[in-house]
Order: sequence, then structure tokens, then C-alpha cells
Amino acid sequence: MIHDTAVREAAAPTDVIVDRLRSIIGSRRLAP
Repeated sequence: MIHDTAVREAAAPTDVIVDRLRSIIGSRRLAP
């Protein structure tokens, strides 16, 4: 459990960055 939690915490920042990039790209595509 501890190892899984550490891995999730380590991967969390990357997921947040990917989500932000996707949201930015999506908003740019929708905006003219």
C-alpha cells in the first residue's frame, strides 16, 4: 500500500500537467 501510494503521488504532478495541456489545447481548438 505504501509503495502504491508513493507511485501515485509521484505520478500525480504529471497527470495534472497533462490535464492542463489538454484543457488548454481543447479551449484553443474551440476558440476561433
